[in-house]
This record gives sequence, C-alpha cells and structure tokens, in this order.
Amino acid sequence: MLIRDFLAAVRAGDVAHGSVPTLATIDDALRNQEVIEAARIAESERRWVSLEELRE
Repeated sequence: MLIRDFLAAVRAGDVAHGSVPTLATIDDALRNQEVIEAARIAESERRWVSLEELRE
C-alpha cells in the first residue's frame, strides 16, 4: 500500500502529497535503517540485537 501510494503521487506530480493517504517519511526511513543495521550486526555477530541497543 505504501509503495502504491508513493508511485501514485510520483505519477500525478503530487509534490505536496495531497492526493494519497500514506507516504513514507524521514522517520519511516530511519526506522527501516535501524532494522537493517540490527539485522546486519545480528548476522555478523550471531546474536540478537535490539533497536534500543543501536540507539544508545
């Protein structure tokens, strides 16, 4: 749904994001990067990594 809404906004030239209900934010991107980094560390160190650990 998020990707569909993003593509609809791009195709419509909707820079203000007024025509779609949901678009990703910088906060969404940051949260995704945190999860990716936690997974990367967990795999390389063979242990669970919490998001709180990354934020310290």
